Order: sequence, then structure tokens, then C-alpha cells
Amino acid sequence: MEVHGEDRLGMEKDVFSLLRFRIFSARKKEEEETFVNVDMASVCGDLIWEVAKKNNAFLVKQFGGSTAKVQFSKEKSNLCAVHSFKHSGLTSKKTVSIQPAGEGLSVVLAMTKTKKQRKPACVYSLFSAMPVFSFPNPLDKRPRMRCCSSLQNDLPQEEEARDAVFQMLQEYGVSEEDSFDIASSSPKYVKSLVDNVRELDEHSLWSCWDGGIEKIGEEEDPVVGFKRKIYYMAKSKGDAGILLPFLESIGLKLSSAAFLARSLSSQRLPDLIAKVRFLKDMLFSSRSHKELLGRNARRMMKHLSISSDDDIQRTLSFFEKLEAKHGGLNILGHGDACFSHLIESFRELLLLSVENHFKPLVHFLEQTGVPEESARVVFLLFPPILLYDVDKDIKPRICALEKAGVNSRDIGRMLFKYPWILSSSIQDNYDKILKFFHDKKVPKSSMDIAIKSWPHLLGCATHKMEPILDQIDALGVKGKMLIPVITSSPQLLLKKPSELLEVVSFMKEIGFDGRTIGRILCRCPEIFSANVDNTLRRKVQFLTDFGILRGQLPRVIRKYPELLLLDIHQTLRPRMRYLIETGFSKMDVCSMVFKFSPLLGYSVDVVLKPKIEFLTGVMQKPLKEVVEYPRYFSYSLNKKIKCRFLVLKSRSIDCSLRDMLAKNDEKFAEQYDLVVPFYSSDAGELLRE
Repeated sequence: MEVHGEDRLGMEKDVFSLLRFRIFSARKKEEEETFVNVDMASVCGDLIWEVAKKNNAFLVKQFGGSTAKVQFSKEKSNLCAVHSFKHSGLTSKKTVSIQPAGEGLSVVLAMTKTKKQRKPACVYSLFSAMPVFSFPNPLDKRPRMRCCSSLQNDLPQEEEARDAVFQMLQEYGVSEEDSFDIASSSPKYVKSLVDNVRELDEHSLWSCWDGGIEKIGEEEDPVVGFKRKIYYMAKSKGDAGILLPFLESIGLKLSSAAFLARSLSSQRLPDLIAKVRFLKDMLFSSRSHKELLGRNARRMMKHLSISSDDDIQRTLSFFEKLEAKHGGLNILGHGDACFSHLIESFRELLLLSVENHFKPLVHFLEQTGVPEESARVVFLLFPPILLYDVDKDIKPRICALEKAGVNSRDIGRMLFKYPWILSSSIQDNYDKILKFFHDKKVPKSSMDIAIKSWPHLLGCATHKMEPILDQIDALGVKGKMLIPVITSSPQLLLKKPSELLEVVSFMKEIGFDGRTIGRILCRCPEIFSANVDNTLRRKVQFLTDFGILRGQLPRVIRKYPELLLLDIHQTLRPRMRYLIETGFSKMDVCSMVFKFSPLLGYSVDVVLKPKIEFLTGVMQKPLKEVVEYPRYFSYSLNKKIKCRFLVLKSRSIDCSLRDMLAKNDEKFAEQYDLVVPFYSSDAGELLRE
């Protein structure tokens, strides 16, 4: 069959349209596809194969024997890499090669014919075409081919459908790159088009089908190509239908995309693409705070015990969807995994204007004290704020917080920690919390400090705090003694009674009575917010393994309870290692810790090392002096240790560290007949020397 005239033009456009899509796909993958030009002899393919199948440069490997023999080919036009008559580009009945056609940018398309294979002169049909990037639209008005070539029948239907979607998106003003991305990322939409067309074809109903569009050229051409049918089917879905592949490409399910597309049908697709790109950049461009997002979301959900309004309910529903996915709430800061769920939960986002809504919102938060790079945390932890109007919704709620006593300079920091403070239910609970603690004799100023430090308190119902306060009261902490507990560790109020009781039981296990536990609670309430097994018990085990006796622990912890909060690997072990490397034995270190447990709270570079060097280098005293009086490390090196040493040295007085440092200035001056301040003259001059 010879291809002439308009039929050949139609085939050119179909084939090169597909080639255009494939070339763009290859460019996106940064791979170069090479087409080999094979000059074949003017003989039939069967004869060529018999001659060349065992004698050609493409045959590279052979496995097995007899019927199990498998041969491979490195021929670049052989996509399956199988050395066989069916797959070889030398002889295949369904093959295409592209070769240059002299000067210029034109190419020659060589197609193997399906008929008259026995006529050597007719094995190939060659025709030239323009460059692939200046082809006319294949879907414009033109008569269709009345009989399909072997190549056209062999084109994968879904790839033709993607190409049709690719072309149609460009008709709607979408860029070539975006069109390719959308067409390649909407497989379910493409499959639905293919299935619809196939169903009509199977029942021979295509000629009866009317999708509400003008079927160009059907009066003259009763045979419509598959790609044109895909085009008609997609066009029949209207303006809303053209949004479906884009919505699927951003991760929406096809059912959700169909529902959302109806409300977005009035928007231009290029504008919608720009809006989605802006939202993704605003919410997911920064890599910071990704771990914070998931952790804070779980904490907000855990400590919420009041009746929630619609906005918080929608946020919780959004969090639950993410929690059900692989990675849970940790994917909250990852755009590829999170954005589709965000749009499904808050469909109104795509209806709002970038210039008139989102940009003013970001600017207002920046003025409030939330930096632009931190605004994403606020938006993702409380997405309804993206729907709020600045003047009608946000400003009145911030004014309500200021009236309740929140300093305007602290609102930005509180928003970053707990964006839910802008919800109506949280603001209603604020007044209830203030009244509740007023009845407990806790002043409002103390509660303001606690809420500023831990705004999650605002999501907790007052009846949930009552059991914790009763347990604290049972330890002897009440009235004014409660104030430092609340201001230093407000998160303690969010603990379950069983969790607080577990810490109390652990402290009793060490050897403390209830009264002492209450004193430790007032001094270091953070201990009672810590995990017993992962934090407290591990620290105690480390101390006993080092050599501190079990019976010494009550004194060590009572004198310095913060010891239970120090990190083993970053703090305790390096400081103990330094003391041993300096010359102290393990027994010496244990003795010093028992006598003065804050010793392990001092930095090596700032405190321990300078004072030991002064002790051994300048004062010429042995390390055993420090073992006897480890409180030496608590005094200021410049303001007290050096001054007193130089004063005593100027008078040739030698004394122990305890005698030199334990007394206050008045008693020290009285003992050595000095004038207070005794180091303002003699010691100052000696110190300068």
C-alpha cells in the first residue's frame, strides 16, 4: 500500500505528534534516545533474517541450547534487546527508523510496509517532515486516514491518550513542560478516557455518541482515529474536565478531583497551576522545622481535652488522615506526601486569591512576630488559618488575647508554638483557666508566664488539671509554693495522675520521704515531667555503675536534683572522663560528687579546666586539696580565688582551700586583719602584675 497525499499528511502528524511526546519524555529523564539508521538491501525481510541472524554485529550473547536457547542483541532500535525476527529492527514488519535528510532540520521517516513484502522495491516508504518542535497541531481540522497503517495500529493506546491530553492542555494555555508533567502524572484520568472510548468501540456506539461537542470532520470521515476519540471524550467533560488531570497530578484521588473540579471550573488552568505552585512554595519550600511539625502536632492532639470547634475538628481530621499513612505525622512537612491531603481536607484553598488573600496573610503574620520562614509551621499545624480573613477573623482574635493579658510582643512566639490559640474554643477556655487558678491563689502574672512558656495549657480542660494539683498538694506544695512549680514547669499540669505518681514512687524508691519530694518538686519541677525509665532510672544506673553507692544517692540528688536531667553522653560522661584524665581516681571523683554534687553541672572548658590549672600551676597545691574541698569549683576564679590567694601570698600565709574560701569577706578580713574590701588595693595590684 502506497501512502499519498492527505493520507500521508495525516499519518505524518499522528506519528510525529507521538514522537514529540516521547522526545519530551526523554528530555525529562535526561536520557538520549538514539535511533539507528539501517540501510537494508532491497530484498524481503525473511531472506535478510536468514542471512543475518547468525552473522551480524548486534548479536552479543547466547544462553542455553536447542529450544531453550536465548539470544540477545545490542541493536539500539531493538527495544526488547532480543535477537529474533520479531524484535529485530533489520527485518521487523512493524518498525520505524528516523534518519537525517540532508541539510537543514528536516528528517526522513522510514516505515516497513505490511503488504507486498515480497516486492523488494516496496519494502520501505520514505517521506520527509518538518522538525518535531514546529509541527502543526494534530487535532486541527483535517480529513482522517480511511485505513490505518501498521504503525498506527501498533501505537500503545494509553500513550496516544497521554499525547492527546498533552496536546489539549496546551490548547488551554498550559506551558509545554507543565503539560508534559500533568499528562505523565495522571494515569487514572488517562485510563478512564481510554476505557470510555473502548467501551463505545466495543458496542459500536461511537457514531451514536454525542458528548455535547462538535465532532470535526465526521461528516466526511466515518472512521475516527483513537487519539481523536480521546480528544473528543476529554473535551466532552467541559472546563471542569480539563482540571481533572491536573488535580490528579498533585495527588488527589480521581473521585475527589471530580468533586473539586466542579467548584473550580470558573478558574483558568494556568492560573490554578500558578496558585498551587505558590502554595507549595509557601508551605514546603523550607527544610527547617520538619521534625518539629510532627512532634508538635502529636503534642497538640494529646493535650486537647476541651470541646473543639469546627476549625479544630477539621484540623484533627486532617492529622488523622496523615497518621494513617506511612510515616504518620512526620510527613506533615513534606509537600509530595502532604499537599494532596491538605487540599482534600481544605478544598477552599484553591478558591482564594494569591494576591488578595495569601500574600496579605503572610505579611500580617510577619508583622505580628512570625517570620516568613516560620509561618509555614503555623499554617500546617492549623490549616484553617489559611482560610481566615485578616481583618474579619485574625485581628479580632488577637485583640481578644491582648485583652486577656497576653503581651503583644509574645503573640508571635505563642502562635509559633501553639497556632490553635486563634480558634474560638481555645480562646473561650483561656478565661476558664485564669479563673480556675485564681481560685487556687495563683496570681494572673504567674499564669501569664506559664501560658507564654507552654500555651498548650489553653487546650486542657480545668477538670483534667484538678487531680494533678491534688497530688502536688499532697506533697506539701500549695499556695505560694505552687507558683514556682507552675512558672518553671507548666507542662507538669498536663501530666496524667498516674505519670506523676510513677515519678513520686521512683523518688521514694531512692530513699526520699514525701516532705523531701515536695522540696525537690519546688526546686526542680522538670524532674517530675521526665520519663522514669528513659531518663531518671538511666541516670541513677549510670551513677551507681560509676561507683557512687546506693546509700549516697539521696544526699547527692537532694543537694543537686538537676543532676537527674543532665545528658549522660553529652555532659556526665565527658566531665567524669576529664577529671580522671587530670589525675583523680574514680574513688576521688565519687567522693567529690558525694560532698558537692553540683560538681558535675560545671563545664569543663569554662569552669573545671581553668580552676584546676590555676590550682596546680599558680597556687602549687596538690589535687587532694580539691578532693577534700570540692566546693572550690563553685567560687569565681577572678573575683574570689585569685584575689584571696594573692593577698595571702603577699603576706606569706599558707592555708587550705577551705580556710581560704569558705569564709565571707568580713570574717576573712577579720581573721587576717584586713580592711574590707581587702582586695581593692594590694590584691588588685598583685593581680595586675
